Amino acid sequence: MRKAFIVYLVSMLTLNSFTASAFNDVTPCEVTTHSDVLFFDETCFERLEGVSSSASFQEVSSTQNGWQPLEQRNPFIIRHPNQVIWIRFPVHNQANDTHKRFLEFPDAHNSNIQLFSIQDSAIVVTHPAVGFDLPVSNRQYLYKNVLYDLAVPYGETRWFYARVESKYESSFLVMIVSDSYVLSYFLPEYYWLGLFYGILLIMAVYNLFIYLSTRESVYVYYVLYVVCCAFYTGGEDTVLFQLFWPDLPVLNHYLFVLSPPLLALSYILYSTAFLEIKKKFKTLLMVCLASTVFAFAFSLIGQLVFYKLSTFLFYMPFLLLYGVAIYLYRQGKLFTRFFIIGSSFILVSLTVFLLRKLNVLPSNILTFYTFNFAFVVEVMLFSYALADKLKLIKKEKEEAQNLLIDSLQQQEKMKDSINQDLEEKVKQRTFQLEQQSTQLAQKNEQLQMMTDKLNEMNIKLDVDNWQLKKQVVEETKSRILLQEVSMEEFNEIFPDEAACYRFLEELKWHDGFVCKKCGNDTYVTGDKLFARKCKKCKYNESVTTNTLFQGVKFPIEKAFYITYRTFSDTDKITVEELANLVDIRTATVWAFRKKVQETKELKRKAKVKLTSWEQIIQKLKSEIR
Repeated sequence: MRKAFIVYLVSMLTLNSFTASAFNDVTPCEVTTHSDVLFFDETCFERLEGVSSSASFQEVSSTQNGWQPLEQRNPFIIRHPNQVIWIRFPVHNQANDTHKRFLEFPDAHNSNIQLFSIQDSAIVVTHPAVGFDLPVSNRQYLYKNVLYDLAVPYGETRWFYARVESKYESSFLVMIVSDSYVLSYFLPEYYWLGLFYGILLIMAVYNLFIYLSTRESVYVYYVLYVVCCAFYTGGEDTVLFQLFWPDLPVLNHYLFVLSPPLLALSYILYSTAFLEIKKKFKTLLMVCLASTVFAFAFSLIGQLVFYKLSTFLFYMPFLLLYGVAIYLYRQGKLFTRFFIIGSSFILVSLTVFLLRKLNVLPSNILTFYTFNFAFVVEVMLFSYALADKLKLIKKEKEEAQNLLIDSLQQQEKMKDSINQDLEEKVKQRTFQLEQQSTQLAQKNEQLQMMTDKLNEMNIKLDVDNWQLKKQVVEETKSRILLQEVSMEEFNEIFPDEAACYRFLEELKWHDGFVCKKCGNDTYVTGDKLFARKCKKCKYNESVTTNTLFQGVKFPIEKAFYITYRTFSDTDKITVEELANLVDIRTATVWAFRKKVQETKELKRKAKVKLTSWEQIIQKLKSEIR
């Protein structure tokens, strides 16, 4: 006990000696009667970095070396995530009034803030630890920012030490505000935030009902985007933490990390559906998705350079899809106009957000709530853009219907005009026909006279016909007896493949078409020349299927002649001679000739009386599989 007292006494003496010397280097913050809000100047602070996160106040307060004045540029920024910084500053109270004043830390994303104040140069007052990682119930005042009572008596100066820990890049800016200022700021701020979230809720519910009515997926993506907007801004202003999960601060980090990529993803989904660019701009959409994924991954790494890079990548999908919308508008897609206006607001707010994150712009109420204002305007314009798109589609449909009606009316008028012309022409033609009928009656008498003469001529023609029939019989007989026909004569009958296919078509489907797959007898023209396709099962049957010429790889007219010569080979022509005659390789002629001979033999075994070469073209039913 005695040792502990001695340590405490030594630390207090050290603190007292340091406090006395520190007034020479740090300017106290002066609180006056008329100062409702007072921002600390960087000359009022000293900061200590590089100490252990578990270092106690006694250890830090007794440290003589390491305390440094703040930087001139962005002095209040915590640049490195997961960093612990100690700051100290004196406050001198010259306000002789009844107003109560507070120390306010405006940045609500600091994970843990613990304040220590020194009274009467020896007594250390430890204030409760509050922050982004701690429950709201730890706070003395249920406000989204951190507030501490400023207990500095009139005319006195007190030193304050603050331990600030943050998992993200944040600020340890400190303000002194009066109770009247807090009320004047607190109530309007929560009023406008309530109005903001109320508008988002109304727009989400309204468009959800529209989706249930129309079943258009773009409305679902719109509702998702509005919800992600609410989560994103809720992660920034921490109102959702205060109202919905005050005792679960761990949810803050999930919301803070996941809300930006979810916002970008929902924007991509909505833009893709609204602009109808899924197929035309597929590569660009992949770039947007990749940018969102990398932004999320870099934000998880936690290092400052990756955190900055993730911020730029988060910005990219909005910029790319904004450019696509402008391109479509210039192509005549008028429904993109309100989408472009709404996206312009969000791009401006994103630009302000980036500049604020890069510390180019100061963090104040204007730059902090730019997103909220832009989101409200954007979601309202996006909702109107959906209605405008439907209106334009309906208008185009009505114009198309009007054009169709006008076209039908013109066609009806043309029909009536044509019918009148036809009736007039029919009357004229009827009169002409009556006249011609009279003339024909006169000519019939003349024709009767000529008929008698023709009868005499018919008798002579009958004699000639008898002689011709006799010649045809002789020719048929010569074919039956397999008399040889020269290749030149054969080619006159089958000059090309079309003639051959036409002959096969008449031979194969002489009794009508019957599908070999389903037995249906109706067909349409097939995919190839002279092919037939079944109307029922869509089976496409070639004209050479189940014939001797199925699968033939050389000209079919030559296959016809080889078949004919093989069947009616009276002079025993050799394979080599036949190959030279048709100008085909000997092996090819030999193989096909063997196929013809085997088919001929099968027909004979089946007791088919072969009188002509055409009879061996089609396969037997037993051969068809």
